[in-house]
Amino acid sequence: MQRLTATLAALVTLAALAGCGEEDGPGAGPADFDFTSDRVAPPVGEGFGVEGSETDPDPEESVLELELDSGAVAVLWIGEDKRQVFQQHSDPDDAEAWTEPELLFESGDGCHRVVGDTNGETVAATLECYEDDLFIQQAPDQGQAVVTQDLDEWQVVDGGELYGEPTVAEDGRSASWPEGDLRWTAADGFE
Repeated sequence: MQRLTATLAALVTLAALAGCGEEDGPGAGPADFDFTSDRVAPPVGEGFGVEGSETDPDPEESVLELELDSGAVAVLWIGEDKRQVFQQHSDPDDAEAWTEPELLFESGDGCHRVVGDTNGETVAATLECYEDDLFIQQAPDQGQAVVTQDLDEWQVVDGGELYGEPTVAEDGRSASWPEGDLRWTAADGFE
């Protein structure tokens, strides 16, 4: 019986130590990111588009860069093939160290704009993408809403004809999109 009690006590201690330093809620303890990459995202205004083109993203609108309260910089951008949208972010303690780029979304025909907002912790963005006939239609028909609170887990939802810049609440617990009835909350995710 003493051995069982000692074993249980050891397990409880290990479990408590494993949870040390973790917080709940927005901006909770950072994930263990691998900051061994260079920035792959193009600078703002120098995206992979062609200024004035009717069939390419505008370089000014194909890269979204947001600075967070932690000092990290989050970047979302349309890739060279115009169909893929990536994200990566910098180390809060070293602006030259970045995570590897991660694919957030791949569209059917292409994307032409990435816009977003942050309260300093929560990031929300709109990926204005098209399933067919890039730029022929007025509104994107494959718009994606994306949100992250920790730069690790990204929630992505298809908003259909979604466009326009989202707004993140000051407390970071909700975000809303100007077109449609799309809303995200920390408690319930996308509605």
